[in-house]
Amino acid sequence: METGTVYIYDGSIQGFLTVLGEALATGGPVAGICRAAEGQPALFAQTRRVFTHRPRAEQLWRKLEKKSASLQRIIYFSFLSEKPDIEIYIYNYLNILFNFDESLAPQLAQMRQRLESVARRVEGEKRELERTLSFTDSLDGISCALACPAHNILPLLTRHFKSRFGGQAWLVYDLRRNYGIFWHGGQMELVGLQQETLRSFATPAAWDKAGIPDVFRNCRLQALLLPKVLHKPRTAKEPEPIRSAV
Repeated sequence: METGTVYIYDGSIQGFLTVLGEALATGGPVAGICRAAEGQPALFAQTRRVFTHRPRAEQLWRKLEKKSASLQRIIYFSFLSEKPDIEIYIYNYLNILFNFDESLAPQLAQMRQRLESVARRVEGEKRELERTLSFTDSLDGISCALACPAHNILPLLTRHFKSRFGGQAWLVYDLRRNYGIFWHGGQMELVGLQQETLRSFATPAAWDKAGIPDVFRNCRLQALLLPKVLHKPRTAKEPEPIRSAV
């Protein structure tokens, strides 16, 4: 039988930080942390749904920065790895870190080393895509690229490609997770693409390759976009608690 609480959140970094802040403040046993999209947790677990609260997320984010200059980056990059049980592992690490006991120093160092290793792999894939991602212009003149990364690194690519393309519109789409970052007119949208249209241009076997130029060269991007974006447009000036980590 599960003991402790299983926290359920929306899958975002802000939602995860909100959960961490609440769980650390409550101090009770935590059996797990899972995303709402993952479905019902263990049958006998006590569950608690936590809704994203940006001020609380920012409060914990600042607390991480005060604790260690590199801690924000390690936590954020490890989170984006999407490794199984990474959320509860991060929580356990922070719980020991913020309630330090000298006897647990070796365990804390070992956990930190593991998180740093995970973060390095995520950063390595980010840098590799920044170097190698192939773009092609759609019929409506938007630079587009497809990728199939092992980690959820699209949020880490925004700054690089904003600088690379200047004011030009661009899209990077993650085939594995079925969402893309679409930058245009000084705004970012998280968008979905018509899956049937994508499959008509590329076979599933080809989707593990980063970049399938013909998908966009033969059609307008606006015709591929789903009618409803996943999130509302966000301007570059909106406060973002993960900005300093990337």
